[in-house]
Amino acid sequence: MEILRGANNWKLICRRDGDGVTILKGSTCDCRAALPETIWDLPVRALGDHALAPGTFEALDGTEILVTCGPVTGGEEWDTLKLQELWLPDSLERVGDYAFFNCRQL
Repeated sequence: MEILRGANNWKLICRRDGDGVTILKGSTCDCRAALPETIWDLPVRALGDHALAPGTFEALDGTEILVTCGPVTGGEEWDTLKLQELWLPDSLERVGDYAFFNCRQL
């Protein structure tokens, strides 16, 4: 798993798509979070179908990344069910079907 510094804590599965990145799946332990603007020095251009829907990380064709703003102890609850505020990257061009499905507190 790759580890990147960021403004919030995220567990992501990402894929490079041409000149950008698609987030296929994401989960955070934060109530208020911002998705990263760039990953691998490429702009985040898309969220995949069901990308932030709560649930387990099924096998997806992508790279697992941990984005962290500090130490992660392992005791955090990683689930977008409690996500109340979300800031999206300015570079985002596409949001997949049901990307925020069951994120009821947004």
